[in-house]
Amino acid sequence: MSAQLSAQEIRIVLIGKTGVGKSATGNTILGRDHFHKAASSKSVTKQCSLATTVFDGLTITVVDTPGWCDTELSEAELTEATVKCIDMSYPGPHVFLFILAIGNRFTNEEKQTVQQLQEIFGEGATRYTLILFTKGDALEDTTFEDYLREATADLKALIDKCGGRCHVFNNKDRSYLQVSKLLKKIQNMVQDNGGGCYTNSTYQLLEQYKRRETELQRKAEAASREMRAREAEFQRLINLMQQEQQRLSLRETQLHEQMTKNNLIMVTMLEHMQIERHEWRQEEERTQKALHAQAAEHQKLMELERQKQREEQLKHQQYMEKEKLKRKNEASHHSQRMETERQRFEREKQEISKTILQLEQQKQRREAETQEWLRENIRKKKNCIIS
Repeated sequence: MSAQLSAQEIRIVLIGKTGVGKSATGNTILGRDHFHKAASSKSVTKQCSLATTVFDGLTITVVDTPGWCDTELSEAELTEATVKCIDMSYPGPHVFLFILAIGNRFTNEEKQTVQQLQEIFGEGATRYTLILFTKGDALEDTTFEDYLREATADLKALIDKCGGRCHVFNNKDRSYLQVSKLLKKIQNMVQDNGGGCYTNSTYQLLEQYKRRETELQRKAEAASREMRAREAEFQRLINLMQQEQQRLSLRETQLHEQMTKNNLIMVTMLEHMQIERHEWRQEEERTQKALHAQAAEHQKLMELERQKQREEQLKHQQYMEKEKLKRKNEASHHSQRMETERQRFEREKQEISKTILQLEQQKQRREAETQEWLRENIRKKKNCIIS
């Protein structure tokens, strides 16, 4: 099966036995040292690794895989690496580059690698497989065509199974020309296969999972936006209440200043009255007999004035007490409203957090189910091939 994709993109999956130059080939294609390589019989690549470059306007994605026939990797590690390879090459590779080394014997382990490729990706994967021979410099005076004619029957059968598609590489020479020729062969193979990448039920299931994951992410983001909007509204209400409290505080300050001003006026008046009283007493001493009746009348008037002032002061104090009690009641009412709004926001925030948690749990369950399904599907395919 194939999926039609952009002609400006090529995804390459490197497969092969440890030590044949998979990582070096990937570095040659990338034009830089990205994948770690070592001259050893032990696998350097334990996990799938991905790198990208641009070559003549083409976006080239290279996925380096561990040696599937390496005995030091457990079945669980191989399964995990396979799942990661499928995810990295989504929605499907354009080519499986099966790496062999010139001068090395074609082993049973490498035959097993071809079988594992078919078990994991299906029988149709060989139509998207190109055999790449490394150590091209070892040919010396022998042509690549002569080397293939002298190959073993098993190797010739493998080349035939892959449609005769093969290429030779010299990783010591990172020239533009040999990479360009390889990409040209890959493009021709892609065109022969309908112009698209390779895909099967595994990639299709992964696509469905990614769509569900995107939907869950969208819902989570929408819930997060709603929560932020509610927080902003709650903050707006808090700001309004704070502004109201500031207005009441300002009003209280103004009333206090007014009361202080009135008290000052009253004190000034009392002082003035005391001065006048003293003057009146002096005048009374000078004119005791002549002005006795007038002084008594004046004293009476003064007492009445003081009584009137005391009554006015009492009324003013009562008014101030009422105003203070009114402000206290208003402040208590605003505090109750603020607490009620805060409790309502907390309940809504908890409900939204619970919804987000449920969405995250649902996402984790789907991821676990997908991983389990992939592992079970791979085991079933392996059992089917073995049978």
